[in-house]
Amino acid sequence: MTPDAPVQGGLEGQKKRVALMLIDFQQRHRGSFTYEHGPLCEGISRASSVISSARSSGIPVILVSGKVTRDVFPEISEAAGTDAIRIYKKTMDAFKEPDLETILGAYDVDTIAMGGWIRHLCVMATTAEALKRGFSVMTSDEILFGNRETANLAARRMCLEYYRKNCSLFDSSADLIAGMERRIGLRAL
Repeated sequence: MTPDAPVQGGLEGQKKRVALMLIDFQQRHRGSFTYEHGPLCEGISRASSVISSARSSGIPVILVSGKVTRDVFPEISEAAGTDAIRIYKKTMDAFKEPDLETILGAYDVDTIAMGGWIRHLCVMATTAEALKRGFSVMTSDEILFGNRETANLAARRMCLEYYRKNCSLFDSSADLIAGMERRIGLRAL
């Protein structure tokens, strides 16, 4: 999807609010991450850039991690700043934590820009529940990370097909940033 393509979901003409949600960038699991677009540090840099752009546009940033393994990658934590909203989950689906829907409601969020690790488990489970609850979801493969089990091309394609069918899947993290900004009215179609 390009920056000028319409974002799926939501009601036209109504003010829209986006939140950026990044899942499981837990330092403890750093060695298990895979990134298909280059070195892992490049992927973390792209995710950090999306966070910085979201913050400068007034988009709330939500960092989701496990209740036990709360330490987030330092680069992600630094980009998110001290005002990032932190959710600690016990299951793959972040919506199992009641605070999440309350927080999204308080910010009048109708669209979630989603990214994180592992694209076919926690990110997909949270995405599926967000869609079920009526949220629009946007993402980019450049901020979706795999692990050793999804390093093979067929598994990655299957995951991306899910996001393509059910979400607004952008070609790049830069396109995702443009999509978020357009969604909140900072960029014209």
